[in-house]
Amino acid sequence: MMQKRKWIFAIVAALAVLWIVLFALLEWGAHKLNANRPPDQAVPAGLSVYWNTPAFSFPDQDGQTITNDNLRGHVWIADFFFSQCTTACPILTSKLILLQKQITSPNIRFISFSVDPEHDSPPVLKKYAELWHGDQSRWRLLSTDPTGLAKVVSGMKVTVAASSDPNNPILHSTLFMLVDQQGQVRGIYDSSDSDALASLVDDAKSLDGTSKGSMPTVMTVGTTSVERGHALYNTMGCLACHSQSRIAPSLQSLYGSQVHLDDHRTVWADDAYLHESIVDPFAKIVAGYGKTMPNYRSFLDDSQVMDLVAYIKSLSPNTTSDHGVVMSPTSAPADVELLTDPVCKMQVTNDPLAPHVFYKGRLFVFCSEHCKEQFLANPTLYALNPTTSP
Repeated sequence: MMQKRKWIFAIVAALAVLWIVLFALLEWGAHKLNANRPPDQAVPAGLSVYWNTPAFSFPDQDGQTITNDNLRGHVWIADFFFSQCTTACPILTSKLILLQKQITSPNIRFISFSVDPEHDSPPVLKKYAELWHGDQSRWRLLSTDPTGLAKVVSGMKVTVAASSDPNNPILHSTLFMLVDQQGQVRGIYDSSDSDALASLVDDAKSLDGTSKGSMPTVMTVGTTSVERGHALYNTMGCLACHSQSRIAPSLQSLYGSQVHLDDHRTVWADDAYLHESIVDPFAKIVAGYGKTMPNYRSFLDDSQVMDLVAYIKSLSPNTTSDHGVVMSPTSAPADVELLTDPVCKMQVTNDPLAPHVFYKGRLFVFCSEHCKEQFLANPTLYALNPTTSP
């Protein structure tokens, strides 16, 4: 019995020594691998290698063949979509457009795989890209085939499945994936998580060797507020959604009208409503529509938000701006009290559900939580212009 125990202890000890040696060899090998990488292939801290991207070959929106091999040497960001999607894809693509505005390196590519081979031909995808006003010098939308798509879906470890829901016929991943110059997946990001998308921007720049820096300002063109707003409306992706009533409500004649919300309330589309819809789009969801619009507060400054509001107002009858004609106020009934936001000076309907505070016995009503936060940060700056008296 004693002899048997000695053999067991000896075997356990030998296995432990073998494990230590193997671990040391693995660590040494990893160190040598990273030490021998060229500087532009160094592994950024915190970015693991998940798996290699699968082989693929598909035509893009211009009919050019894109393969995983000819993407080597480029950092790229992948997503899955289809052009007829009215649920997840509009907000997914709108966030991709915003990523393009934050990641400006000409060497970084954006690769969108269509999950609808039967419909999404290159000409269809070309129209889709043009509607979104994306950066087509870097954005490649790939027209897949069933066999090739199945291989990509399997290789990228995502799910694509048919659905019985006529409003959402194809279920698919809404993740963004970051791929390095060697075709290795280095990051997976939830498109609905703003912190994850901020990390994606930093990680993509790290892989590319681009300095992180601050987000570039969204440039606008035009000499009038309406013209600048129109340019923003196109380049920020608003046109792509609001030109299709199945995705977003029409903005034609919106200003001054009643809007029915999904919580059964009815509000007036005044200046405050338009402003809030841009900087806090989930605050008031229009009945019959979902959460398909991103929050543009982090991308537009106050003057640009005002330009967008001016453009939307110009779409309603008898409302023009910057051309010598004063925009008419909202067509709310006479018994609806119109107030003024003390921060941005927009007209605000005195709705008890609107953001508001009482300061030194006076009521201040705001167009959005953003203006309310600005007021609370320095109330004395705005208190000389109260909304109403008690």
